[in-house]
Amino acid sequence: VIAIMAIISTALVIDFSRQRGPRNIVLAKNETITNLRKVQGYMLSSRNIPPDNTPAKYYIATFDAKETPNSYMVAAVDNDYVYHPNVETITLPNSVIISNLTINRPDGVKGDPNSYKCMQIIFSAPFGKMYVNGNETCDGSIVDILKDPVSLAELSENTAKVYFSEPTGSVQDAHLEIVPVTGQMSAY
Repeated sequence: VIAIMAIISTALVIDFSRQRGPRNIVLAKNETITNLRKVQGYMLSSRNIPPDNTPAKYYIATFDAKETPNSYMVAAVDNDYVYHPNVETITLPNSVIISNLTINRPDGVKGDPNSYKCMQIIFSAPFGKMYVNGNETCDGSIVDILKDPVSLAELSENTAKVYFSEPTGSVQDAHLEIVPVTGQMSAY
């Protein structure tokens, strides 16, 4: 009886450990969607930038697959276009990393999506409108784009995808999809 219990216990422990990676990926996708909605809520509620309570014009969620693949950062830009780089840092669940960032090409343009090392999801006041900006580096240069109405209008409103992975590689093509035009965020 003890031997049978030991065999069953071992099988359960092995099965649970196999589920850890996929569970962490699902958790990362769901938490990221929740946190992006929270940042959008900051704009809708006109939340000021902590700690000095400066009014925000934009909130920006920055994903950096090269420098900080295990976390992402929330930044802000105030009404005077001063960049506040680290409003909040959100760490992904254990061993999950951001493996790729893509933005689809405009409708009617054929080809694979553009792949980036840095992606910024921008939420603007007062209605929480979303924009997507892809780049090879994550720096404060987004402020120059936000200052210029023509550049702001050219910001991509195409579908963006954030891909997640974990060391075992047991989950393939795990990503969340962000559609700025409609505000839809979906986990796949």
